[in-house]
Amino acid sequence: MKKYILFMMGIIAAFTSCTNDDITISKATNIKVNPSTVIAPFTFEINTGELETFAQGNKLRVSLLIYNQEGILQAKEVQYLTNYASLMNTNINLPYGDYTAIAITDVVEYDDEVTFEFWKLVNEEKLTEAKIEDTGYIASQRGILGIAKKQFTVSEENNKTKEINVEPAGGLFLVTLFNPLYFSDVVRVGALANKTAEHFEFDYQGNFSVSHASDGGDLSWWMCIFDIEDYNKGTTSAYKYYFIPKTNNYKFQFTVITDEDDYIYLDDYSVNINQGDEYLLYLDLFDEEEESPYSFLLPVNGESERANPSSTTDKLLQKIGADEFTKAAVNDGIYLKDVK
Repeated sequence: MKKYILFMMGIIAAFTSCTNDDITISKATNIKVNPSTVIAPFTFEINTGELETFAQGNKLRVSLLIYNQEGILQAKEVQYLTNYASLMNTNINLPYGDYTAIAITDVVEYDDEVTFEFWKLVNEEKLTEAKIEDTGYIASQRGILGIAKKQFTVSEENNKTKEINVEPAGGLFLVTLFNPLYFSDVVRVGALANKTAEHFEFDYQGNFSVSHASDGGDLSWWMCIFDIEDYNKGTTSAYKYYFIPKTNNYKFQFTVITDEDDYIYLDDYSVNINQGDEYLLYLDLFDEEEESPYSFLLPVNGESERANPSSTTDKLLQKIGADEFTKAAVNDGIYLKDVK
């Protein structure tokens, strides 16, 4: 009997020893992702609040990726929200250790599944191989992309909620077009650019960079498009928002296309676009004072290239005041960027 008891105690001790060595201690970690900070830098709206909400059939996709110390994906969660004022609030069980969280926000067409997206996440299993690919369409208001990272530790002592405020991954242009119907032979007005984003990628610390395609300096991609057929007779003005990922030496030129497929090139601009930058881009196909097409680029908190900021802003505000824009068709459309 004594031998039997000693034998059983040995088995229990061995089992307990193995169990303690193999147990991975996990903890429910509360993470809150705030997408409202994506559009917070963009203060100029024609109609108050229009950047915060979307049309029916669109959702704000919030993707949360948690990577361990080796840069391997430990957990992933995706939620579809109704507007930027909503929060992602989730609890994820994570083993004790150090982590890098990547939060991504974008607007998608959604009907139980994603039916259209401006940005596509690929290869997310490893942080340094993860990419957010541009799907090839002009990033209108719905194309605003937000990215943020947060590094944190899960331990017995660390019980605090992890809060992530997502930031815009580029700048926003409010493009205004006046007298779009002035010339009967004009079928399209837009701006052509010298580069386009191909994808976003991440380093081991979770910092992102943008890879661009260029065509030897040629203007080979549409930055923005107004198709004149979208606007009813009597329309005097129109506007759209366009998101451009951060970049330096971004060059673009207003371009008019006629019904005979002639390209007429107007004013050109060059800017460095940082995260959260905001621009007013103005084009009048026939300015009465100039008696010709007239345009300017106005950084919201900076100086214009071609006009005094205060007088230019006053002029623009006078023209877009009251209901002039609300009568115009606002259709951001879905257009391929590639001119070819």
